[in-house]
Amino acid sequence: MLKDEAGTSFPDGGSEVRFSERGDAARNEVHILVVDSVIGSRFSLVQAASQPGFIVDAAASLDDALLHLERIRYALVIVDHDLQETSGLDMLSGLRRSHPEVRRALVTTRDVVESKRRAIESAGLSFILTKPWVPEDLRNNLRDLFGLGVGFTGWQRPGHPSPGPAPSDTRPEVVLEPNRHHEVLLRGLLAGLNSCESQNEVLELLHCELVEDFRLVRWLWLDEEANRVRSIEGDWPVEGGIRVEALGEAEQSLLSSAQRSHRVTRLEEIVAAGRGESETVCTVSLPIRISGRRAMTALVWADRGSAPELVSLLRELQRGLQMAFERIREAHQRAAAARDLARRVSEELRTPVGALSHAIDRLRGEAERAGISIEWMDRVSSESERVVRVVEHFEGEMLADQVRSDVATS
Repeated sequence: MLKDEAGTSFPDGGSEVRFSERGDAARNEVHILVVDSVIGSRFSLVQAASQPGFIVDAAASLDDALLHLERIRYALVIVDHDLQETSGLDMLSGLRRSHPEVRRALVTTRDVVESKRRAIESAGLSFILTKPWVPEDLRNNLRDLFGLGVGFTGWQRPGHPSPGPAPSDTRPEVVLEPNRHHEVLLRGLLAGLNSCESQNEVLELLHCELVEDFRLVRWLWLDEEANRVRSIEGDWPVEGGIRVEALGEAEQSLLSSAQRSHRVTRLEEIVAAGRGESETVCTVSLPIRISGRRAMTALVWADRGSAPELVSLLRELQRGLQMAFERIREAHQRAAAARDLARRVSEELRTPVGALSHAIDRLRGEAERAGISIEWMDRVSSESERVVRVVEHFEGEMLADQVRSDVATS
């Protein structure tokens, strides 16, 4: 991490934006814009920067960022160096001329910092975030840049009170509004889904991130194709391979109701018998469709009072979940196809004829790319095919002789 104090290495780093005293950011929310072409890293930056006192927006392109800048007065713009249509450094240099009052920060690699030091200095940056970066580095830079003091020295989950200030500190405690908190939670979940490599990781991520805010009791996930159920409850890992017939009558009834809806739906029935759930618990269903077909149906038991907010959040998250599950399934299918191909090639290479055919195919491809005549390869290939036919005929004759021998002995 390369950090810079205002007025030293990068003296023009948007120093016009100031607060009268430390802590003003708690009273005047700071608007930050994150520009990154990659959705995963974009949401990771947004999640890390979304501290109490900050409002963080995201843009995926230069044009999108310029539209944001026309509508909102941002105090800071954080740009990744590798944008699709231009470099982040060029964008920040142009931003210095068009919006000199906006502070600027760059996310890049150490190699870029070393090779483009002069260009970086000309962009007038407030700080540089070098990859691989950690969230605390970004938060420390924001606290230093905007004068956030003791109240923000530690990171707490938004929406939950941070430890009380010292007796001599009378500043009011800042807590995000519920809607803002859920927006930050949603962005964090979308970023986390991009790193999940299995369905179980998705289920554990959802449960871990939502259990405290919505007082979740448990989840049931029905795989519609395999007709098997996964369950996750409390701190237990995902339990898979449960037959639908093994579920209780009430749970089967809820699944049947959930399968009739294509939206995130609050179900009024209560599952209390034998599980100890109180009347304060209700059930929400979540359908997942992949390629136009229903792939999964989820049931989640949560606190009845938080059900409306949970339904709203799951509806916004539904599309991201569908994309994550589709990506994971496609990756597993590609891996299975690659393993099958490797197995078949391995079996072919165990025979001399198979090895010869495989070698000829490889040589033909290399020769075509190099512009070399492949006439001699065609002759060799035709000869190898003739050998294959002879071998197959020989094997057929051997099998026929074996059958005749078996018939004669019987």
